[in-house]
Amino acid sequence: MQTEHRAQFYLNDGYLCEAAAQFLADGLRDGGSIVLITSTPRRDSIASHLLTHGFDLTPLGNSGKATVCDARELLAQFMAEGVPDRGRFTTALSSLLDRCAVAGDQPAHVYGDMVEVLCQDGNPSGAIQVEQLWNELAEARRFSVMCGFALASFPTAAHLAHFEEVCRHHTHVLPTERYVNVINDAHQLREIAILQQRAQTLEAELEQRKALERALRQAIADRDASSRLKDEFLAVVSHELRTPLNAILGWTQIATGQETDASTIRRALGIIQRNATAQLHVVNDLLDVSRIVAGQMPMSADSIDLGETIAAAIETVKPAALAKNVQIDFTIEPDSRLVVGDPARLQQVFWNLFANAIKFTPPRGRVDVRLGRDGLYALITVTDTGEGIDAEFLPHVFERFRQADGGPTRKHGGLGLGLAVVRYLVEAHGGSVAAQSAGESRGATFTVRLPAA
Repeated sequence: MQTEHRAQFYLNDGYLCEAAAQFLADGLRDGGSIVLITSTPRRDSIASHLLTHGFDLTPLGNSGKATVCDARELLAQFMAEGVPDRGRFTTALSSLLDRCAVAGDQPAHVYGDMVEVLCQDGNPSGAIQVEQLWNELAEARRFSVMCGFALASFPTAAHLAHFEEVCRHHTHVLPTERYVNVINDAHQLREIAILQQRAQTLEAELEQRKALERALRQAIADRDASSRLKDEFLAVVSHELRTPLNAILGWTQIATGQETDASTIRRALGIIQRNATAQLHVVNDLLDVSRIVAGQMPMSADSIDLGETIAAAIETVKPAALAKNVQIDFTIEPDSRLVVGDPARLQQVFWNLFANAIKFTPPRGRVDVRLGRDGLYALITVTDTGEGIDAEFLPHVFERFRQADGGPTRKHGGLGLGLAVVRYLVEAHGGSVAAQSAGESRGATFTVRLPAA
């Protein structure tokens, strides 16, 4: 069985050459043979260090006790497209070991630079596979092998996984000269403590990096989603502005025709007025959102009668309700009418809520409006018998440009801005607005709370 599979980390090449020479000299002293797989400059340096231990590489080679070969030439014998071939590796390395004149039953000592060469060439995966093949070969042959690794080959946190994998494939992992050369146990313990602190710092940096990567991925996803929403919004705006404009232009041509009778002209004017009003609402919603974003929405603070404000909003939407045969009922509780606010903006709040309820309520449906009191707040509820709100969409119902039916085949028009404007105006008055729904086809209830005067 294999005696050792060492990984020797180093900072300076001179230290590695001395460590390799010491390893090989130990094998020779035990009566074994050596194999040196490296480059010419490093071979000469190791040979020089071997002389200090009393061993001359040249006569050792002549006697068969030492075998020397070039690391890159040996790699070329079994590497194919960056991947080691198991059979060719076994053949090449077994041939080297067979050439050693092993005295007695002592295993050969092998020093090799092949894995470091692969790491330097940017092939860490191939280096790990070579280490695995060394271990497999050791199950059939007796030898000890040392591999050198420059610590500079693992410069960043991104190399940590590769470093740990290198360590796992060796029976002995030897630190660099910085740790080995400390003068006593006290200094060694100090170095260990320093290394532990650095390891902890590295782990913290890795976690921070992972968090930054997650944040970056989320930012990219948000940007893509934002871009997609912008494209969808522009498509909706174009549709909402073009549709009434087409009707206006078409009926204007009909109304100005030479043979158009009075009844057709009246009909054309009615259609033109309705479409111009619809287009005005789209433009007003866009302007309101622009003012809200800029923080320039003007509002007054007057004592107003909510009953009158709500009634005025109902009158505004009554034609739309009559057109769909939707009934609107308005109930007022005593002592619930007075609040302080901007009457025009509050009427806009209720107009949006009523128009929204009518739009999503089928013909012969019903909208109930109730004005009451809840402690220090006026409480306004708008309940319809319409399509309801899906549970997944309900949390987003007051967001800008969000529509439950936002696809190209949507049944209802609008920009998805009305309820966003409602929330802003209500909150600007010190109140709140909420939506509830039991689900699709089960209607919806919007509740507005405003500080009572």
